[in-house]
Formats: sequence, C-alpha cells, structure tokens
Amino acid sequence: MSRLLLFCRLLAWLHAAAPQAKWRQFAKTGPFCQADSDGILRAPAPPVTATAEFRGQPLPPAPLHFVATAITGAGSPWRSQITLVNGTVVPADSQSAALIQIKLQDDFGNPAAGKLVAISVTGENNFIMQPQTPTDSLGVAFAELRSTKAQRKAVKAQVKSDDLALHDSLLVRFVALPATRIEIAGGNRQTGRVNQLLALPVTAQIRDKFGNLVNAGRVKFTVVAGGGSVAGSSTVPSDSNGVVQAQWRLGPQPGLNRLAASLDSLPGARVEFTAQAVDSTTGVAENPAAVPQQFTLYQNSPNPFNPETVIQFALPQAAQVELQLYDLTGRQIRVLLAETLPAGWHRARWNGRDHAGQPLPSGVYFYVLRARRQNSGEEMSATRKLALIRQRAGACSCLSTSIGNHDGPAGCQAPALSFRK
Repeated sequence: MSRLLLFCRLLAWLHAAAPQAKWRQFAKTGPFCQADSDGILRAPAPPVTATAEFRGQPLPPAPLHFVATAITGAGSPWRSQITLVNGTVVPADSQSAALIQIKLQDDFGNPAAGKLVAISVTGENNFIMQPQTPTDSLGVAFAELRSTKAQRKAVKAQVKSDDLALHDSLLVRFVALPATRIEIAGGNRQTGRVNQLLALPVTAQIRDKFGNLVNAGRVKFTVVAGGGSVAGSSTVPSDSNGVVQAQWRLGPQPGLNRLAASLDSLPGARVEFTAQAVDSTTGVAENPAAVPQQFTLYQNSPNPFNPETVIQFALPQAAQVELQLYDLTGRQIRVLLAETLPAGWHRARWNGRDHAGQPLPSGVYFYVLRARRQNSGEEMSATRKLALIRQRAGACSCLSTSIGNHDGPAGCQAPALSFRK
C-alpha cells in the first residue's frame, strides 16, 4: 500500500475516532488526497507534519511525518514524439546536421525522465550522433543526423531501456550541393548519316562534389568540329534527375564530329561527345552506344508536334515500365506503355489521341515515365512536357521554342505559352 494512500486512510480513521480533535497541519498547501486533472493523487511537498489534540491532550505518537514520491510510468509509444528542431531541409555536405528531438511522455502526459533512447534512419551515407545522455526532467533527449547522400530519410526512435518503439516518425530531406562537375550519361560515340539527327540524343548529368545529381543546372552545347548543329536551344536546363539532353545534327561531310557540353555556372566543367558521320549513300546503319548508364527520359521529338511524336527513354537495367500522359489538370489521358522492358534505349509513339482514340485539342501535356528495376526493386520516375498543335487552315504551325526543342519556320510568330508546374 502506498504511503499516500496509507496517510489518507489514517486521517479518515482519526477523524472517525476523534471527531472533536483539533488538527494542525504544517508546511502544506491545499487539501489532502486531492486528485489532479490527470486523475492522479500527488503527494504534497515538502513532507507533511501532523499533530492532534483530544480534550487538550496531545494524541501519541504525534507528531506524524508523511512523505510521498510520485513517479511516472513507462514511456507511451503513442504520446511520445520525435521532431526536427531546425527545419526539414538539410544540405548533404557531411557537416550540416539535422537536430532531432525525442520527447517521451507516459500515458498521462507526464515527462518520462531518465530513459535511454536511440534513433534509426533509412538511406545511405548517414552519420548519426545518438543521444549522449538519458532523457532529462522534461523527458527530452537530442540526436544529430548528417549525410552526404541527397535523399529523403525516414527517422524513427526507440526507448532502449524499455525496449519500446515510438509510433511517431519524421522525414528529413537532404539536398545536393551546388554543381561541381558534368558527366556523359549517354549518346556518345554514335554513328549517323551526314546532315541528319543522331538516333539518340546526347545526354549529360550534373553532379555535386559528393556525386549527388543536381537538378538546378543549365548546360550549354557547343559544336567543336564537323560543322553540325544542336536542334532547338543550345542551352538546356536539367530535369528533375539532374539530366540534360540535346538532339545533335551531324555536319555535311563524312568524318568525326565533336560536341562540347559545359555548365553555365561553372565554365571549367566540360565534357565532349564524339560521333562519326557517314555518307548517306553508303548504307551504313546507325550504331547507338551499348547499354545506357543512366535512367533517362528524353524530350519528345518533334516538339511541338502534329500529328505524331516519338518519346525515347533509356533503361540501365531491365525494369517494369509505365509511360503515361496527363493533361494540365492532372487527368490521365493515355497509357502508352505498361510492360517489362530490357536494358537499353526504347521508343514509344503518340498520335495525340486519348484512351478512346479521340483526338485531343491543342495544348501542353505531361508525359511521365515510371520504372521499377527487376533486380533491386528500386523505383525511378521522370516527367517532361510536350506541346500538341492542331494546325488550322491558314494557321501558323509553330510554337515558342521555350516549350520544345525545335524552331518553327522562319518568320512564324507563335503565341507565348506560360506553364506552371
């Protein structure tokens, strides 16, 4: 039986035995044995001293001293919390830390002090500093997380001393650093016909100093030798995966063609593509590069288009693939592919029609590629936009090159289209 309950019962017995006794209470505020808002009887502090008199005579063994100590229960997996103190986005530089607070409470909301806690984190290249001390008087302990891998990481906490896992969790997003280099990702060392576009776009990827793909770079393509050209704009922004690509048209003479790709923000970062141009009368077939090294969704060609366009993509490994089209409202309008494909470069054609075979109106549409690798189950996705132009009699069949990769006819004035992602 707890001391507090024993004290309450003793007082009740004394009142019943000596109803006319005069009671004196010292060093105490508030009534005895009163439950708080949580329904818990809490002992007064400091200790309670009680004396009693009956008809002017003290009752032995007065004075009585009562001491009670309140303790919290085990940490509650539902009421305890894990939060990020310094925001949800952290640079993946191995130095910047996500400061994680673990706050333990029991089932009644009381802080659970003196508990040993630890965190677990998903993802790669993590550097974890576990809490160095048990939870404090507020039930709080802190951990730190650093990383060099740009990705979203799920963080969970466990109470080691109680073998208890918290139900709460949080997501921390580590982001890439500024770009430091550019690499060739595909389309290099092809063979094509003079004055023709190569079968595959040339593809580069932008990385930071830790190898993370940077999705905020711009790459300038420059013809170095062979007299060819780049279709559309020669400066191309990276997509959501840090990948840029361009359609390369070879020069008018057979022989070696060279194309440089450099970062706008870092001129010293440069790579060079080569291609062999052959005379169109020789019948030499195009010879794309072997297996791609990077998952890539290319810009459709032609773009804008009417009535048909080709969408190309690269798979470094065999994968279950879905290629879908959406309008600007997010409504799915067509599934072009839904099958398992081997590693390599692949193409899909779209004729500007929906699921029911009905022609769609002119406008801007999304095409989304999702792939799940067969060997690892890793999921990849990329999104691009395209423009469908239904030409009317006497109308101009071009569109602002800010949307596509190809210029319209000379002198053609296209309406400016704005796009909000």
